[in-house]
Amino acid sequence: MSPGIRKAVAEIAAMDNNPYDYIKNQVTNELSDLLTRHDFYEESSWRGTNLSRETSTLLKRGISVLTDSEVLLLNSFLLEAAFPGEFVESYRWGDGVSVKMMEKFAANGFERLWLGLDTWQGGYRHPQAIQKAGELGYLIGPYDSYHSIHHPDEPNTWETAQFDLELYETGAVVQADGTKKSGFQGKGYLKD
Repeated sequence: MSPGIRKAVAEIAAMDNNPYDYIKNQVTNELSDLLTRHDFYEESSWRGTNLSRETSTLLKRGISVLTDSEVLLLNSFLLEAAFPGEFVESYRWGDGVSVKMMEKFAANGFERLWLGLDTWQGGYRHPQAIQKAGELGYLIGPYDSYHSIHHPDEPNTWETAQFDLELYETGAVVQADGTKKSGFQGKGYLKD
């Protein structure tokens, strides 16, 4: 963790009540980033730590062959093992896309749902939630716009609208007056 986040963790530990949302978000974001790293596991650091069967199975496969989603899963299991009793099970993490959310939908009688994710990363970061949604018969996936094309340097764009400059300049729908038709939410152009 960065020095600033280490300081935030110390502040949280020293508080008698709930920490400020800002501090919690800083620490949570840092942990989320750390858990995606392929170098999170170093064998010598985990000697003597009781690892679950799932963790051992992933480690035996070799980190270099794991998908990004499997690396995240492995690192989540490792974090749980390093701090037993300090975290709820990783499959229950999160207030958004989570097993907990799927269970609440089911408990409230929702039998059929389409659940749109902000990005594809929401699914890859929560594979157990995606699996649970499937078991419950829910359709879940990222919501994307497949008819827009954005400039390659466009900030705040989405994956399905990113193309090269040539297609951006030549692939837009051109209206009768010669202007290019705007894309979804006024970003870029509607592509042909």
